[in-house]
Amino acid sequence: MRPSTLLNVYLCLTLLFDAAMLRTIWLMPSFSSSIREIYTAAFAVKCAIVLLEAREKQKYSADSNDLSPEEFSGIYSRGLFWWLNKMIWAGTKQILKPMDLYPITKDMAAETLSHQFRERWDAGESFNDISRE
Repeated sequence: MRPSTLLNVYLCLTLLFDAAMLRTIWLMPSFSSSIREIYTAAFAVKCAIVLLEAREKQKYSADSNDLSPEEFSGIYSRGLFWWLNKMIWAGTKQILKPMDLYPITKDMAAETLSHQFRERWDAGESFNDISRE
C-alpha cells in the first residue's frame, strides 16, 4: 500500500528537467504559442501525477488501524519523518502512553526477530558476520 518509491523518484527528477525545458521554451521567441501551451499543459498534468502518486493510500486499506502509518508513507513522508507529526502533536498536548504509540512493523516484531536470531545462532554466525550485511 506504500506509494512506489521508484515511480516517485522518476517523476520528481523528470519534473525538474521538464521545468527547465519549459522555462527555455517560454524564453525563446522562436517557438510558437501552441507548442508552449502543449508543453505547459503536459507539465501541469505531470505535476498532478506527482502529487497524486505521493499521497498515502492508508484510507483505501481495510486493516489500516492495525498498521503503522510508516507502512503507508511514501518517499517524501519517510524522508522527512512526516508520518510522525500526528504523534508529536499528541505528545505536546499530553503525556504519551504505550497505547498512544504506533504499532511496530511486522519485520520488527519480536517473533520475526527472534526467529531470525535463532536461525543465525544455530548456523554459528558471529556478531561480526551479521554486522557486515
